[in-house]
Amino acid sequence: MTVARRGGCTVSDAEDCAQQTWLSLYRRRHAVQNPLSLPAWLIRTTHRKALTLHREESRQNDQSPDERPLPQLPDEVVISLQNAVALQIALGRLDPRCRKLL
Repeated sequence: MTVARRGGCTVSDAEDCAQQTWLSLYRRRHAVQNPLSLPAWLIRTTHRKALTLHREESRQNDQSPDERPLPQLPDEVVISLQNAVALQIALGRLDPRCRKLL
C-alpha cells in the first residue's frame, strides 16, 4: 500500500490498487518464470495502477467539483488497518514456498 500511497492514492484507493495488483499476479501466476523478480513486478504494477487510479480520480474531480470525496471516518481507518493486519497474518500462515512466491 505504501507504493500506491506514494503514487497519490487515498487509503481506500491504495487498498483497491493493492487488491488489483494481487489479482493481476494471480491471473498471471502461470507465467511467472523467475520468482525473484516478483517484488520488482509487484512494485511496478502497483505504481502503474496507482497512477491510473489517481488520474481517473483527478478527472472525476475536475468534472464534478461539488462532489469531492469525503475524508475517511475513524471507523473506516480502523477497518482498513484490521484488514491489513488480517492479510499479514494470513500471509504469515502460508507455506514458506507460497509466501516466497507472493
